[in-house]
Amino acid sequence: MAGAGPAVDDLVALAGAQGHPAGLEAAVSAVRASGAPLSIGDLAIRGEDLLAAGVPPGPAVGQTLRRLLDSVLEQPELNTRDALLRLAVAPAAGPET
Repeated sequence: MAGAGPAVDDLVALAGAQGHPAGLEAAVSAVRASGAPLSIGDLAIRGEDLLAAGVPPGPAVGQTLRRLLDSVLEQPELNTRDALLRLAVAPAAGPET
């Protein structure tokens, strides 16, 4: 749903018209009702918080917000200010050497 954004309702209607399982609409409703973060705007921090934490201004702020959203989509319980700030300043995992 995060990738579909506001078009999710249209996608659900289209899926229904094409005969896909009716449970899709119920699943979308359940996700919405859960309050799970689905967009950068749903994160418990903003760009200003990242700047104050030492993330350099510019593209790094948006990249960090997208990385945090990916983490929160996988683990919604991480969507707290403290947890996101810890993740924001932690070095990104790289390939093992």
